[in-house]
Amino acid sequence: MIRPFRSLLLFVSLLLSSILWSGCNREEADSSEGDSSSAPARGQYTGPDKVRAEIDAFRYKTRGYYNNRNFTALEKSMEEIRAGSPLFPNGSWKLFHYYESLECAEDEKESMWQLHERIHKDWIAAFPKSITAHVAYADFLVSYAWQARGSDWANKVTQEGWRLMGERLAAAHQVLAAAKPLTPQCPMWWKVEMRIALGQQWNHAEYGKLYAEAKQVAPQFYYYDQSMAYYLMPRWYGKEGDWEKAAAAEMQRPQGLGAEGYARVLIHLLGFYENIFQQTKASWPDARAGMEALRKKYPESLEIVAQYCKMACLAADRPLARSLFQQLNGTVDERIWDDRNQFNQFRTWAMSKDG
Repeated sequence: MIRPFRSLLLFVSLLLSSILWSGCNREEADSSEGDSSSAPARGQYTGPDKVRAEIDAFRYKTRGYYNNRNFTALEKSMEEIRAGSPLFPNGSWKLFHYYESLECAEDEKESMWQLHERIHKDWIAAFPKSITAHVAYADFLVSYAWQARGSDWANKVTQEGWRLMGERLAAAHQVLAAAKPLTPQCPMWWKVEMRIALGQQWNHAEYGKLYAEAKQVAPQFYYYDQSMAYYLMPRWYGKEGDWEKAAAAEMQRPQGLGAEGYARVLIHLLGFYENIFQQTKASWPDARAGMEALRKKYPESLEIVAQYCKMACLAADRPLARSLFQQLNGTVDERIWDDRNQFNQFRTWAMSKDG
């Protein structure tokens, strides 16, 4: 009787892992390029950007540990991240990708969200003093809260949606509060708390205090700057010009990223505007200085070249855009361009004669 029972447990484990890969991992599956018949399982990226391929492989490995409840491997992986170089060769933080790889897609069924919550609770039960497990669970709860709210404008959110969002944000805040004394400190603790603050409508003074504390912990963790800029957008709690002033002021922070940090903020907000340089007070000279710094610092990254190229197009800097399109050599990063048509239209403009 014991052997059939163990076989059943193994089957259930494999089934749950398969469900998680086929469901919540769709973001990664959609990022594949090239001939699908030769692509690795689950659509792992196989394009020419070696840095993106390295990041993608890391995210797949991390997600695999999570899907299979291999909490020991998850803990060991984070230990290695903290002990080694914190950045990938495009300047993005390994720690950030670690947590982001665990996310559940917003349109998943309720049963899938509940399955994720059970995994997070099991992780904490296995490693009750793990700051990583607690931050990951809080991050999940914040996403779960926004999933309950939906993406509609505030006046279209149901009462039940607001209720569930409030409960889940409060729960996430409690998880973080209980985990704050744990060691070592995790920069993502403050990033997740900033997500909670956005949903709970913290005022400028409260949010600013949280941001200042975060920057004391990790002054070059640029995701804080991106969150602050998002918070200060007119669609949330800022006025016209607020996020631009905050991003410009951040360039002067001692031990900060300077113009590189400014460029990182614009990269994050590009998708919220048709043309960020025409619709906001964003500075192209500052953005260009930041992108130049990024390109020199991380020369292997095609993603940075593509981001720089799109900015140059939006800023109508034709000579620079032309040079960057030539470096891209036809490579289209679908995460940056709206679609291939936009890429082709901008490239045609850049390659045409001035005037």
